[in-house]
Amino acid sequence: MHNVLKNIGEIIDYILRNRLSTPKRVYEALDIYFKKGVTRYFVDKDGIEGIVLGNSGGVHIVRISNEGYKCTCSDIHTNHYLCKHALALLYQVLNDKRMQDKSLTIVLNMLNSIENIKEIPITIPLH
Repeated sequence: MHNVLKNIGEIIDYILRNRLSTPKRVYEALDIYFKKGVTRYFVDKDGIEGIVLGNSGGVHIVRISNEGYKCTCSDIHTNHYLCKHALALLYQVLNDKRMQDKSLTIVLNMLNSIENIKEIPITIPLH
């Protein structure tokens, strides 16, 4: 069913309709995105990783993969929602024309996974 989603607007609508996040988090993610809070990110064949600056000045590492997502924020440990940092990273990569197709595939696979929050390894290359 998720394979028919084609852009960030449809994905955010799907996330909200299926209660995978909250409107407040979507708004906060937009604020992070427009303030250039996603400082570094990359996409490989297995996932998307990025460094995201939080609204309160914290630095968070986010990984979105075919199996789920992980963020270093405490928000992820208290519920099964996509956190605002993961949403900000989604905005960034899905609006980056160079990475759009590969990113969309990974995001759709993540949404298709049975369990969206898993303990998956996070690594950000230093180069």
